[in-house]
Amino acid sequence: MRGLIKSAWKRILIFLGFFGNKFAIFKLSNALSSKPAPFPHRVREILDASTPVNPIKWGPDLPAIELAIPSTLKDLPYLNMVIRSAIKNSYNPIRLVRVIVPSSEIEQFRLTLGGGVKGTTLEVIDEERLLGNLLEICNEVAPLNRRGWLIQQVLKYLCVLTSDSAGVLIMDSDTLLTTPRTWLDEDGTQVLMISYEYHLPYQLHFLRFKMALDTSSGAPKSPRVSYVTHHQIMQPDLLREMLGGELNWEAGLRAWISTIDFQTQSPACEYHCYGTYLALAKTHRYKLARWGNIAMQRSQFQGLSLDGSRGRFGNVCSISVHAYL
Repeated sequence: MRGLIKSAWKRILIFLGFFGNKFAIFKLSNALSSKPAPFPHRVREILDASTPVNPIKWGPDLPAIELAIPSTLKDLPYLNMVIRSAIKNSYNPIRLVRVIVPSSEIEQFRLTLGGGVKGTTLEVIDEERLLGNLLEICNEVAPLNRRGWLIQQVLKYLCVLTSDSAGVLIMDSDTLLTTPRTWLDEDGTQVLMISYEYHLPYQLHFLRFKMALDTSSGAPKSPRVSYVTHHQIMQPDLLREMLGGELNWEAGLRAWISTIDFQTQSPACEYHCYGTYLALAKTHRYKLARWGNIAMQRSQFQGLSLDGSRGRFGNVCSISVHAYL
């Protein structure tokens, strides 16, 4: 029976023009052969697999972007490779890399990372200096065992909000990029990726946050997709708009923090909120691009070279080596 199902799907893919898409076949094969998962999850996997890697074409006038990575010591052994993978696989020039860490870890990061990649400037930044007075509300709102988790998300937003660049590529410090991509064009159109999961508390937080900013409006529509992709290009002007405008974004960021419900284990996501805002309010400013991510145990990652990862995992666009796997 499974063979018949695979054969039927193969004919469907040929009809739809997906047969030349190796990643689509790869994900479909996984969907048919792996452990059962909710149907919407499988639909999102196949939707992602059929989405183009580069919906925005390369051009000579692509704007330069920044790379920003909040990190801690547990990810330091992988960070040089993460940074180099992002620079190598960005068609947009990356001129500045900012790594944001606790003050007690700054010197160790500077010694390990050195001067960065040729042609870029690398800065290791004290997270408390970047947070400023927002550290107080983070400490007030989040339980002690969740403060680091919240601070990492707020730091990502602050890297974008304080940037003068056209865009900031935000990355988790355990995610490696393996496929070249155009993130942003000269007209302000960016790529946006969807992930396979759909975690309802993330969407509920987004709705609470938007209602807190504008109590006169009703709840916005709720797309049944998620944008928790471990890396995302964010544009400062769009994030400021999401948070209430050029002059009010700090108050908006405080609202974003204060509407998180810590009765839920995983109650909010910065990637999801930004992606949902684009999908609802800025449809002319993005094009869907393939996420194509796989997760890998850290033991499997040891000794893997940047070029080797591309050759070994040619069907994927990014690899995440989460510490909890």
